Amino acid sequence: MFVSQNAAQLNIANLAIILDGLSTTLPIFIIIGIGFGAVRLGLFLRADTWALSGSVTNFALPALVLRALSQRPLAEIVNANYLLACTLGSLSDFLPMFSVAHIVQGRSGSVGAILSFGTISGRLLML
Repeated sequence: MFVSQNAAQLNIANLAIILDGLSTTLPIFIIIGIGFGAVRLGLFLRADTWALSGSVTNFALPALVLRALSQRPLAEIVNANYLLACTLGSLSDFLPMFSVAHIVQGRSGSVGAILSFGTISGRLLML
């Protein structure tokens, strides 16, 4: 079957995007798999996994994220339209929750802010 040159270039470009995504996420899943396997093989006790989880969460995963971000152009990371959409979406969750907690329920401003940040934490993780 004949495939045009443009279609072949498009397929190669799509493959490059997929491989780029895999190069970012695959190390994370490999680390998770190694940890799972180590616990299943008895190399670590379940109680020991708390300390290991803390080091992975506080050091290893942030290092992988920083590595991935440092390899991208700044214009690709700081997309004004995306940041504006995330900000407006977060405010649409934050302000009603803060109003209900602070004004309707009579909680302090700091408690209202904490509850409101809980509502937008999932959206902030996507940044």
